[in-house]
Amino acid sequence: MSKHLSTIRSLAKTRDFEGILEQLKPLREQHPKHPELLIWQARAHLHLRRVDHAKETVAEGDRHGLSMPAWLHIKIRLALATGLRHEAVALGRVLCAREAFPLNNLGGLLLDNAQRLEDWQSLRLFAQKVLANDKKDRNALRHFYEAEIQIARETIALDDIETMVFQRDGHPDHLVALELFCTILCKRPQDVHPLIERAKQRWPDAEQIDHLTQKLDVFFDLSNPPFPASALGGRVPLDIPELAQHTHAIEGMANKPVQISPIRPSNTLLLTCLHSHKAIVLFDRYAAALGCTAVYPVDPDGYYCSTGLAGFATGYTETVTKLDTLLRKMGPDHRLAIIGSSGGALAALNFAVDLAPERLVLFGPATCVDPAFQAEIGDKRRPATLEKMARRVPLDLRNPINRLQHSPPKRTKLIYAGNNSIDEKHAALLNDLPNLNVQAQADVTQHDIASYLARKGKMLSFLQGALFDQPEASLQT
Repeated sequence: MSKHLSTIRSLAKTRDFEGILEQLKPLREQHPKHPELLIWQARAHLHLRRVDHAKETVAEGDRHGLSMPAWLHIKIRLALATGLRHEAVALGRVLCAREAFPLNNLGGLLLDNAQRLEDWQSLRLFAQKVLANDKKDRNALRHFYEAEIQIARETIALDDIETMVFQRDGHPDHLVALELFCTILCKRPQDVHPLIERAKQRWPDAEQIDHLTQKLDVFFDLSNPPFPASALGGRVPLDIPELAQHTHAIEGMANKPVQISPIRPSNTLLLTCLHSHKAIVLFDRYAAALGCTAVYPVDPDGYYCSTGLAGFATGYTETVTKLDTLLRKMGPDHRLAIIGSSGGALAALNFAVDLAPERLVLFGPATCVDPAFQAEIGDKRRPATLEKMARRVPLDLRNPINRLQHSPPKRTKLIYAGNNSIDEKHAALLNDLPNLNVQAQADVTQHDIASYLARKGKMLSFLQGALFDQPEASLQT
């Protein structure tokens, strides 16, 4: 058995989950109750997104009485894959009681889901378990202080925050408590200025102080007048993203070249390139549900930001420089994800080269707007604009594929209408991009795949998978 299990582990390292299932067939027949075999079978089905098969395996393991932590890990992943977030968090509490809370990415998923469910007691408990193992884990520290503030939001005072930040073994990382105190409870600059000055005296060279003041500068600028505290968190029932609470900040920015959402708690920052202000208002509900701050560049000239943004920057190079400065000011320690849909994806592709995001997410992208390519594939959209761009915009900005291959993002997720030949040919230009995950949505003809996902209630799940590696719900109709 040990030799077979060693082979299975080797296959897992290469992510050959079909191979794992082949190895398991004869072994499961010989050892139907073997716990490790059941765990590997369920794990393989989950990785292959065969949720129904995973459910059957989990039910079988439950009948055999499996209850060890590794089995509960599988049940948590299945619960997340099927949208049973309350069940996943409840299982996380069971693991805490057994002193077996996962310290890998599964633990991170439990933290994120407890936060989005606004289950502050569970969030605090999970964060405490992570911090007991690594007290310098910044993500867990942020979650812990958010839970502390939310639990005591009716009574918490600045003195409490001062104690949190300047505790006896204090470290400048604890300044995150002050940031969250401001953004969750909508405090004014004068309320917290004395603590910031004290922090500067105690840790004069700490980069965390610069990060804090930059974030609060942006927050205070955007919240004048203050946003409602309920909107700042951006957390809403995940199953109904259209009801996501968000302020009128986005609606009121219709004529601005760069539109910015309220500051939200996730450390993932979204640079999102869409085709209209209406699309931005709708998408920001998903950003709010994900807890992500989002920046939306808007090109009224329709040149996909390749000639600058009127009122913000002149020319593409200045646009990139100013966006980079803005993004760093909003969150120098954030992970950047760039999102683009349709023609906006061309801007996203160019920005991905120059801003080095962790993730690039594309919906039905226009990957090249050179008139020769458009004619070759039969794409007859916006011919007048493309001719103007051909005269004004360098070819490497109209066809950024070569630049992108030399400076690719760490991971790219692309989805398009599988029954749309034009979209298929645009998507094919990215086939050689490293770390590319392509999803052709079978039997879908309409170009606007983002709207299709939204109408089907699948957009939020898709974004959770693309941005945070959470299991996605099936996109099949």
